[in-house]
Amino acid sequence: MTVIGLSATTVGVLVLTSGAAYAYIDPGSASLILQGLVGAAAALLVALRLYWGRLKRLFSGARHAADRDACGDVEGGDSR
Repeated sequence: MTVIGLSATTVGVLVLTSGAAYAYIDPGSASLILQGLVGAAAALLVALRLYWGRLKRLFSGARHAADRDACGDVEGGDSR
């Protein structure tokens, strides 16, 4: 079983077997949760921005010109 499958199973069992908590979430806790969600969204957007070129090349199937030059492939003929 993979780590994700084991984690999903564990969370499912805990949710299904838990009882009522009768808990109070004060404004400080709610703002902490909201701040965490906004921070996670910002981190996701920054990561997407950093890796956008790689993702674009991955799905388009095209190789970048810098990758060809780094491999020694020079357009216009053999470099020997």
